[in-house]
Amino acid sequence: MRFSDPGSPRVLRPPVYRPRAWAWAWERALQLPKATTPDVEVRRGIRVPMPDGVTLLADLYRPRGAGPLPTVLVRTPYGRCGPVAIVSSRLLAERGLQVLLQSCRGTFGSGGVLDPFRERDDGLATLAWIREQSWHAGPLATVGASYLGIAQWAIAADAGPDLAAVVVTVSSSDPRSLMYLGDSFSLEAALGWAYIAAVQELPLGQLHMLLMRRRLRRALDAWPLAVADRRLLGKAALLPGMAREC
Repeated sequence: MRFSDPGSPRVLRPPVYRPRAWAWAWERALQLPKATTPDVEVRRGIRVPMPDGVTLLADLYRPRGAGPLPTVLVRTPYGRCGPVAIVSSRLLAERGLQVLLQSCRGTFGSGGVLDPFRERDDGLATLAWIREQSWHAGPLATVGASYLGIAQWAIAADAGPDLAAVVVTVSSSDPRSLMYLGDSFSLEAALGWAYIAAVQELPLGQLHMLLMRRRLRRALDAWPLAVADRRLLGKAALLPGMAREC
């Protein structure tokens, strides 16, 4: 953060976000080849309609001035800014690819309610929508880690022959294995994820994240355990849906 001169009223100014500088830092950290198309155009807030009437928001990253291109789909519940946008979208666009970065249902401006792990229908509908766009031509691909990988596995089997690549890292095709460690429901894992999903869009969301471990321990001391989510978040969280899907 920067402040104005001492003689003037103290005004807090937000830091300047320089996506190319951050992309360069990640490029070095990941030891990537040099960018071939560093001039990237970003179209933000694209509205993608779902068959049930819900609209999901997405950002399109593409080399500036390029014609129709193959498209990489990235679906995330964690927002469309910061490291997710740089690593999964900008770095690829700077190397000649086109990326549609989409917020999952119920997160960061997308309509509906987040229903954890149930990403098949929205994912397939998004692929069908991409195929109809004038800026898309050729094959499709998906990429992402963790929940972004689960969203890929949800559509991979039914995506069609034009899905040329599925790049999954640090993830699982079986969400049950993440929530039923040792074949019993892991309340700690479920509550931790529900907490992240609930606070990430709040003001000072990062501060809430730092306090998660302490608050989670208090919630796990609740009795009966069925009210642990209410003790953690002040309301019923995502546990029923997570348990059902797992």
